[in-house]
Amino acid sequence: MSNRQQVCKFFKQGRCQYGNSCRFYHPQQSNNNYNNYGSVASGNNAFGNQTRGGLGAFGNFASNNNTGFSSSGGNTGNAAQETPQQFCDPKSLTKRQHEMRNDMLELDEMLNISNCIFTSYSLKPPAIANAISNRDFSFEEARVQYYQAQATNTIPQYQQQIANRHNDMKNAVNFIKQNSDKAVRYLQLSLSNQSIPPKPLIPVPDFNVPVSATGSGSIFSTSTSSNVSNPFGGQSNPFGSSANLSSGGTFGSSGFG
Repeated sequence: MSNRQQVCKFFKQGRCQYGNSCRFYHPQQSNNNYNNYGSVASGNNAFGNQTRGGLGAFGNFASNNNTGFSSSGGNTGNAAQETPQQFCDPKSLTKRQHEMRNDMLELDEMLNISNCIFTSYSLKPPAIANAISNRDFSFEEARVQYYQAQATNTIPQYQQQIANRHNDMKNAVNFIKQNSDKAVRYLQLSLSNQSIPPKPLIPVPDFNVPVSATGSGSIFSTSTSSNVSNPFGGQSNPFGSSANLSSGGTFGSSGFG
């Protein structure tokens, strides 16, 4: 299970009585129109942590793993790291699915609080690939784009892009929750077959085109089109046609065909 703090449900409701003394997690509320950067000017993200290297709001918890949001919880030095053989053991699939689903529930809660979380995700090392990849978009990058949009009178397009990114993150989280077995196998195959770069598990859509999110409209005053197909629909299997995710050993048929 993840060793990060659980989000305080009373804080989400605006009635936590413990403030900074609360033992649960208190994410900061973001501004829906994305025009008030607050702590962004000092390089801080929505959760009061310093962003690094242009990554998402969660920083990079593992120095040797390209993740923005990892189940390592930023504490990789206190426990012995698993070997690749242990990580790829088929018997560990259920355990890793449980860990991944817990992470997605937590990330989903945070996405419901903040509209400005754009991050990659993976399990802790020795995993070397991301289940959610190429979503890292820092506050600094968003801020620069906002000023550029302000200078070119393209604020509506900027708002649409941010809304698309938010909806894409929600879609990605829902995909992992519903396909945790596939996501875990993807990470295992990526580790066991490093000679062939894997295709992204969840393809990245064009953020300049409206991205639909089930039950979610635009996070701004302008609406986001709901007629665009889900970014996961119709995409090729990242494992190729030869991968069988429901049977066979971890080191069976290649998932990178």
